[in-house]
Amino acid sequence: MIPSSINQTLLFSRESLREIDSCSVNQYNIPGIVLMENAARGASEIILESIKDEMKNNIVILCGSGNNGGDGYAVARHLVNGGCDVSILQLDEPKSADARTNATSCAAMGISIEPWTQNACYEAPLFIDAIFGTGLDRNVEGKYEKAINYCNSLPTPCISLDIPSGMDCDTGGTFGCCINAWITISFVGMKLGFLCETANKYLGKVEVTDIGCPQTLLQKYGNTPT
Repeated sequence: MIPSSINQTLLFSRESLREIDSCSVNQYNIPGIVLMENAARGASEIILESIKDEMKNNIVILCGSGNNGGDGYAVARHLVNGGCDVSILQLDEPKSADARTNATSCAAMGISIEPWTQNACYEAPLFIDAIFGTGLDRNVEGKYEKAINYCNSLPTPCISLDIPSGMDCDTGGTFGCCINAWITISFVGMKLGFLCETANKYLGKVEVTDIGCPQTLLQKYGNTPT
């Protein structure tokens, strides 16, 4: 999916992304699951164009409980349809309605869904990070911290959906720990924190994909780089 030029020239904060999402759903009557599906389709196209054939044999997607996890479940469907062997490791059960819908669809397709363990990650040629999105505003602790640090300890490349899990969307800093991404696929547009020097070591190559939010909202809530 080719992003429009406005998505590449504007920066988006955590609050502006919340407003864009809310207005898209409530004012423009675009269901949230449609936005999630658009994000997943665009991300899947980028992933399939970016990876080698041998990486398609055992892709492991790490899913959190929120909508970023929902993106991961939706991406799993598209990658399987694209000829990949995909398994999902849950850090938690999906809590949002859209995430639950996509998790149920994955189960119906026969995609493996298991609780996260270190052993299940070890031999994967590719991770996809769908643990935390831009809404994260607290320190990463417990099993989430362990999962992120363990993934970073392996040579396996990781593709982050929307933002590397653990990164502060606004500052580019981290909430204690952060996924070291090979590629970050940013939804809607570039995040405000991506231009900060502290973000460079975690982002890898940044790709932007549009998710179908009205361009008028992007113009209203986006920040012009200074």
